[in-house]
Amino acid sequence: MKKICCGMFALLLCLSGCGGKETTTVCRGNVNGMEDIMTMTASGDKVKTSTEEVILNYADFALETEEEKETFMALMEEQFSSMEQEGIAVETETTEETMTIRVIFDLSKVDYDSLVSMGFAEESDQEVNYISLKESIAGFEANGFTCETK
Repeated sequence: MKKICCGMFALLLCLSGCGGKETTTVCRGNVNGMEDIMTMTASGDKVKTSTEEVILNYADFALETEEEKETFMALMEEQFSSMEQEGIAVETETTEETMTIRVIFDLSKVDYDSLVSMGFAEESDQEVNYISLKESIAGFEANGFTCETK
């Protein structure tokens, strides 16, 4: 799961930026049979916040009993809660059939070196100034996502 989020978030990183009108872009896709929704709020081309939701269907993981679901939820929560730090929050939501993992990035507070150490970004010899909305959309669409800006 972490690799899925890491791969998607890595697509967001860019080297320069500018300001402008605030927009919200939602990119939807399917990664390894799981619904993946990335919501980005941007000012001009600069992404300010990003929320990734991964929806896991218990049946896809052959989880049938409540005990199996609870064990699975505990493992997922443990794995994702280790990512929490300044600028990154993790939430989980469950129903009888699904578990939603939501990772919320406040990009004004996230330290780039931390993103690199967690595998969300690659090391760069150049200074990273901001995350480009245009580049993010292009990356998601290249990976089969559909994006809509409001």
